[in-house]
Amino acid sequence: MKFAQIFMLLLTGAAGIDAGHAQAGPTPEIVGRPFADIWPDAPYARNIWSMTVHNNRLYFGAGNSSNIGPSPNAGPVPVISYGRHGFRRELTLDEEQLAVFHHAGGHLYIPGHDTTEGWDFGNVYRLDDTGWRKFRTVPHGLHVYDIHRFAGRLVAAGGAYNQPIDGWISRDDGATWHAADLLPNPAFATPANPGGVFKRLVGNGFYGRLYTLFDIAGTLYASAAAPLEPAEGWDRPPMTATLFAFDGRQGFRPVTLHPATVPAPHRAAFTAESVMLFPGIDRHMTDSGDTTIPIVARDAHAGPVTIYIGAWVHNDHQWRPFGLFAATDIDTVSRMRLPEGFLPHDLLVHDGTLYVLANRRLAENRFEAGILKSRNISQTKRSQTKWDIAATFTAGGPARSFALYNGDLYIGLGAAITDPSPGEPDAEMSWSRELSPDAGTILRFDGHRVGLTSAP
Repeated sequence: MKFAQIFMLLLTGAAGIDAGHAQAGPTPEIVGRPFADIWPDAPYARNIWSMTVHNNRLYFGAGNSSNIGPSPNAGPVPVISYGRHGFRRELTLDEEQLAVFHHAGGHLYIPGHDTTEGWDFGNVYRLDDTGWRKFRTVPHGLHVYDIHRFAGRLVAAGGAYNQPIDGWISRDDGATWHAADLLPNPAFATPANPGGVFKRLVGNGFYGRLYTLFDIAGTLYASAAAPLEPAEGWDRPPMTATLFAFDGRQGFRPVTLHPATVPAPHRAAFTAESVMLFPGIDRHMTDSGDTTIPIVARDAHAGPVTIYIGAWVHNDHQWRPFGLFAATDIDTVSRMRLPEGFLPHDLLVHDGTLYVLANRRLAENRFEAGILKSRNISQTKRSQTKWDIAATFTAGGPARSFALYNGDLYIGLGAAITDPSPGEPDAEMSWSRELSPDAGTILRFDGHRVGLTSAP
């Protein structure tokens, strides 16, 4: 039996899965599997981490930068796009993963997630009127995870070394970059450190990461896991900053410290300006004593409201969602409750409607994906958001990303694993049971049948 036939059996078998959320009418069609010939035996690397539309073409992100597995360090990664004549391979990135895209100034940017070259510089790729250009100009850019235009500059976040913090700034559309500064925060002042000055702690197994960039109420923030210590010195393990704010010109100041990393006698001083981006979620530590870091993984905007996915850092550089949230400012946040069992994986706002791509696990290698939508995202009580389920279907892996293209909704399937335990002798066998051959499949829904009111 051919792959398409097998997959259609999964799709058509979705009806009646849950009487409370019955199968919506439309069924997606299979567009193709653009990464199948690149990673035929590596479903995890075929994860469609993200999608975007640029110059009337649809672009897909794939690969795997994790050092642990499965299919670790999967690069180099091709940039593949889709148009009316089918799929097209445009260039190959010197990276192990293509995780996100960013639009700025009419250009399409790809941050160099995990370079396959030396670490003296990281990479940024830009598609402009002349075609694709690679800028190998990010100093000490071990990882460049995200890019965001803010206050007339491009700001990048990632993992670096030999610099104050894991971020960079460009004033020339990404051609050159310089390291961002680690700025003080007077809210964290102590008698011994009246300026609230921190320094980065490196070495002895400590490293930093700025994972994602997002803006709320006109301020740019970075989700992070950054070991810091007060400038006057610190005779104890470092504190971990989980949120930074960009000052618009020079760099980032710490805003939130993970409470599990702040010693009890110092909590009053070091939680003065902490914010709670994820109400209702306990920030905690793993059994091994390592902090489990919550990050903002995806965000979208509807007027003054920022809607975002909260997620745990997972499998080295990946993330695993735990909830959906909305904020009008950094101190006014509510959790948006999804239908029972669904977790969000991607967001978009179109024509005043919020669309959420969500999944719930039904069994091993069996997920129900739902396209949820709501028009009342600007209401005061966003925790009581009402959802319509535009469509559902089942597949062997979660639906990772989606995009509106030429009036239709395209969805990329992936593969999900539990937390990797590479030291266990049967880890690879355990992963193999979780990995779905559906990973990397691109599906399409007719836009009108899922309630799109107009073409994007």
